Amino acid sequence: MTSTSGGYLGRYNLGLSYTPQGRHHFGFSWAYTPDQLMGPIRQLNLSYVYSPWRIERDEWVLRPLEAGVVLTSTSRKEYFISSPGKYDDDNYYDVTKIRGGLTLGFSVGRKLDEGRVLSVGWFMTILEQGLLSASNNGWSQALENFISSGFGLKLDF
Repeated sequence: MTSTSGGYLGRYNLGLSYTPQGRHHFGFSWAYTPDQLMGPIRQLNLSYVYSPWRIERDEWVLRPLEAGVVLTSTSRKEYFISSPGKYDDDNYYDVTKIRGGLTLGFSVGRKLDEGRVLSVGWFMTILEQGLLSASNNGWSQALENFISSGFGLKLDF
C-alpha cells in the first residue's frame, strides 16, 4: 500500500504496489489534486521502480537509490492547463493525456512484525516533456518547469 504527494503523481495519492524480491516495485495508484483554476484533477498512475541496494541494520531498512519510470493519465481533457488558442485542436489534448517520466529517489523504513516494513521516502520526477525541453533548450528551463519532487509512505506486507 502506498501514499504519495507531489512528483506529478497528484497531491493526494493512494495505491497498491507489489515488490517481489525486495528490489523491483510495481505500483498502481489513484490521485486527486484540487485546482481552483480548472477544478478537481483525478489521475491514474503506473510505476516501476528498481532499488539496486537494500541495506538492513537491525530493524531499519535503507534503499539509498530508487530509480524508475512512471506513466500518468488524467480524467480531464487538458493535462496541465487549457491552451489559450495556440493548440485549440481537440485532438492535441488526446495525445497529451498520458504522460511518461523518469523518477529517482531514496527511502528509509522500519521493520514491523510479521515481515512488514513501513517506509518513508523522497523522490523527484521529470516528465518526458522535460527531457525534450532539456535537449532542445537546455537544462535551466527543464529544471524549472518539468521536474517535481514528492514524499511517499509505503507499507510492505
